[in-house]
Amino acid sequence: MPVEAARPATHADVDALVAVFAAAAADLADARGADIYLIREAPAPSEAEVAELISSADTCVVVGTLDGHVVGGGVATTETLRDGRILGVIRVLHVDRDAREVGVGEELLHALVGWCAARGAVAVDSLALPGERATKNFYEAAGFKARLLTVHHRIDAGRGT
Repeated sequence: MPVEAARPATHADVDALVAVFAAAAADLADARGADIYLIREAPAPSEAEVAELISSADTCVVVGTLDGHVVGGGVATTETLRDGRILGVIRVLHVDRDAREVGVGEELLHALVGWCAARGAVAVDSLALPGERATKNFYEAAGFKARLLTVHHRIDAGRGT
C-alpha cells in the first residue's frame, strides 16, 4: 500500500514543484477558460518564484508525496477582507495524474486549509475551471461549495464587440 503525505515545502523541493506546477498548467491547457486563467490566476511559477514563495511567511507551500517522492503541491495565501475577516485562498493544488485517487490531494488540501485556519481564516476559496468536473467533485467531497461564478465574454477583434 503506498504511503501518501503532505509536508511543508523546502528549498530542496523547488525543482520538483516547478515540474508539478508546469504539469498543472499542461493538464489545463485545453480546458475552457484556461488561456486567461493560466496567465491571470495561476501562471506556472519559475524556480526563483517558487523559492520566493517557500521563503515567504505569508504563503503556505506544501508538497504531496507518495512513498517519499514528490507527486503534488499546493500554495495558499490569506487576504484580509474589508470587514477585517481573513479569507484563505488556495492558489494552486495539483497532483500528478498517475498519483491521483490515493489520498495525496486530500492530504495537500488538509494541510493548506489547516494553515489558513491557523492564520485566523473564516473560510477558504479555491478555483475550478468550468468543465473540470474532477476538480469540482474533489472540492465538493471536501465540503467546498460554489459561492461565485465568473462569466466571460470574448470580443471578436474583427467586429469590435
